[in-house]
Amino acid sequence: MNLYWYIGKSISEKVEKSNWGTSVVELLFKDLKKEFPNQKGFSRSNLFSMKKWYEFYSNSNIEIEKIQQLVGQIP
Repeated sequence: MNLYWYIGKSISEKVEKSNWGTSVVELLFKDLKKEFPNQKGFSRSNLFSMKKWYEFYSNSNIEIEKIQQLVGQIP
């Protein structure tokens, strides 16, 4: 969960700072696919979801630690 949070944060910050926009996600997708060819979960749509998830919760009063506690309670 922390990994997805930090990936989302990284994407969000890079999109904001660069003039590449969503091309940042495309480049990251290609890099991750090349570096970890057998790893699942790093599709383009998942990377966009990580970005949205980070942006939603980083703008709220909910802390990541509280989210982790709640997720840890899921059976």
